[in-house]
Amino acid sequence: MPPQTDAIFCINDDLALGAMFEAQRRNLRIPQDLGICGFNDMEMMGAAEPSLTSVRTFRREMGEGAVQLILDALSGCASPEDKIVDLGFEIMPRRSTRRDG
Repeated sequence: MPPQTDAIFCINDDLALGAMFEAQRRNLRIPQDLGICGFNDMEMMGAAEPSLTSVRTFRREMGEGAVQLILDALSGCASPEDKIVDLGFEIMPRRSTRRDG
């Protein structure tokens, strides 16, 4: 229905895969008719057909950093400015968002 949706950004990779399966069930071509992007960059994103673009987050570093913040807080070393840690992200472009032309 108008306005035509040309891309979907999902809050996680599981939903992105589900969106792809439903789009394929509706005979939509990915990425020609619909672009799809997930979040977390699980290994399955590269193995999907077509492969799905995703935003890579650094989950291991998040866990390690969280443990360190907890240990620092328990030992009295943490200050308020230490509570926000930006680990960044990386966009992993794949076929699900690649439109030629």
